[in-house]
Amino acid sequence: MNRTAILCGLMVMVACGAAAGDLRRKAERGDVPAQYELGRRCSEQKKYACALVWFRKAAQQGHAGAQNRLGVMYERGEGMPIDLVEAYKWFTIAAAAGNTFAAANSLSLERRLNVEQIAAAASAR
Repeated sequence: MNRTAILCGLMVMVACGAAAGDLRRKAERGDVPAQYELGRRCSEQKKYACALVWFRKAAQQGHAGAQNRLGVMYERGEGMPIDLVEAYKWFTIAAAAGNTFAAANSLSLERRLNVEQIAAAASAR
């Protein structure tokens, strides 16, 4: 486990108490809804490095909500530099999985991208 994930787990436990410890254990065992929930809690507390860890884990396992939230983080530059191509990639992945928020986000962002950026996002999927 990397240092960021360990720090993230500790921050969640301190912020949320024992219940967060149970949630974290589930997330570390690969429970996708628990990973998403930890990401959501970290994001609400503006602990973006922590949110990124857990949203990415859930997103890579197909959680459309986490995929959309990753897109939002990349679009806003939450915990990282703004990356509209990466945001668009995650929005379109989540939209293809049926996430209606991601569908709206991808359409909105698409208006701000050029053809090359859209192609780069498509090839990164």
